[in-house]
Amino acid sequence: MYLIRMRLILIIFPALLILSVGLCPAAEDENWSYIDKTQNGDMMFHDETTITYPTEANVRLKMKIVYKSHPEMREIIILGEHYCSEKKFRTIEIKTTFLDGRTTVNDKPASYPRYVLPDSIIETSHESVCKDRPNSGKK
Repeated sequence: MYLIRMRLILIIFPALLILSVGLCPAAEDENWSYIDKTQNGDMMFHDETTITYPTEANVRLKMKIVYKSHPEMREIIILGEHYCSEKKFRTIEIKTTFLDGRTTVNDKPASYPRYVLPDSIIETSHESVCKDRPNSGKK
C-alpha cells in the first residue's frame, strides 16, 4: 500500500507542478530592470521585454513604480510612450494596485503627450530610454 501511495505521489506531484506553472500569470514574461529611486523610497522599473519604437524618436514601454511613500497604493504599471525629441510623455494604460488588494485599470490613452516634469521619476525614465534615440534633444 505504501508503494502504491508513493507512486501516486510521484505521478501526481509533477502533474500538479506542470499545471500550476501553466496556469499562473506569465511573470517570467516580464523583465523588470531597476531604473531609479525617489527621495521617498518609491522605486521605478522598466519592463525590457515591452520596449518598442513606434517612430525613430519615440519609445513605448511598460514602467512600474513601487510605492513606499503612498499610504494606499502598492504599485502602478504604466504603458506609456516617451516622445524623445520633444521631451514629452503620454500614458496609454495605467494599472494601479492598492495595498488592500484592489486593482484598477485606466485603459483610455491620454489624448496628447505632456511635457516631462523636471526632477520627476518620469524624467529619469525619459532620460534612460531616450539617451540613444535620434533627435532626442541632447546636444
